[in-house]
Amino acid sequence: MITEPDVLPGSFFFGTTQMTELIRYDAARKALAEASRFDEVKDIRDKWLAMQTYAKQAKDHTLIDHATEIRMRAEIRAGEMLHTMDKNKGAVPGKTGAKGKPVLDSKPKLADLGISKKESARWQKLAALTKDQQEAKIEEAKTKAAIEISPNIKKKTTKRRETPILDRARDLVRPMVEANEPVNPKKLQSVHGISHVQIEAAVAAERAVKEAKPQIDAKTLSMTAQEKLDAAVRQEKKRLQAEFGRQVQAEIARALEETVLPSYQKDIAEARQIKEGRKGVMKRETYRLILACLHPDRVSDADLKAKYTKAFNAFSAIELLLCDEKEMPTITSTIPRTYEEMMKRRAEVKAKRRQSSNGVQHRRI
Repeated sequence: MITEPDVLPGSFFFGTTQMTELIRYDAARKALAEASRFDEVKDIRDKWLAMQTYAKQAKDHTLIDHATEIRMRAEIRAGEMLHTMDKNKGAVPGKTGAKGKPVLDSKPKLADLGISKKESARWQKLAALTKDQQEAKIEEAKTKAAIEISPNIKKKTTKRRETPILDRARDLVRPMVEANEPVNPKKLQSVHGISHVQIEAAVAAERAVKEAKPQIDAKTLSMTAQEKLDAAVRQEKKRLQAEFGRQVQAEIARALEETVLPSYQKDIAEARQIKEGRKGVMKRETYRLILACLHPDRVSDADLKAKYTKAFNAFSAIELLLCDEKEMPTITSTIPRTYEEMMKRRAEVKAKRRQSSNGVQHRRI
């Protein structure tokens, strides 16, 4: 699972633009959604908390916005996990171990998880909120973080009135309203225990939100607006394709670096060891003498010439086996050891082929 670097050394922070290339907001959201263990979620939270601290120092608005959001979402996810965990009860009642010592509960304590009681309580409180309330908390944290690096940003003073039952009803009917499905308040009341009045109010609220969303129909736009929309769509597709290409390339590089190249280098090392240990069975001078004696030009008879040719070729093919490596070095080339070296070698080969092709064309002209 890729979230961010295991550590955040000073050398890592070498510029917001380059760092953003390494720290992908979308990848962190995906990693958080896929995390199934508490330590994974906490690891993501700790790394983005460190990133948030750096963003404050660098006064990087985009980074602090992303870092604050990922940290908050990780804390909400951690709170959900903590709520479902069995609590450590200390000593097990009625059980004693060696020398009469009490048997301790084997379930992990908060200290074992690397968090405090205050953090546990706060995260579980966040997890208990409705989705809308959680989103409001995230936005509030992002605004607060932005104010810390830019005090001139006006802090929102309006406090949202909490309506947990209505919020729950809205979460329930929202998919139905979005899909234009009929909503039966009485039936939902009997199933979910929410008053049909609240459900009707939720339906009205969600329909109002849906109707307020701008519905853009390209046919109703002027040519200039349509062209701008088409250009924006093409640009976004191009960006997504480029991003997908980079992700695929990075995954290929990782697979080569972690699986293919190590095995490849091992085989090369073994081959080199065998090659360097080649002692041969005769001196190269002796080999060349025998080879000369087998040359087909030494005989004129057609049948003998064919046999001599066959013997000459067979003896030539085993030269490296018969001679010492020091006298007859094996011709080898430098093998790439990393993905970066492979790409560099590939570029060099392409350049040579292009240069050779251009030379042939010039000669034809």
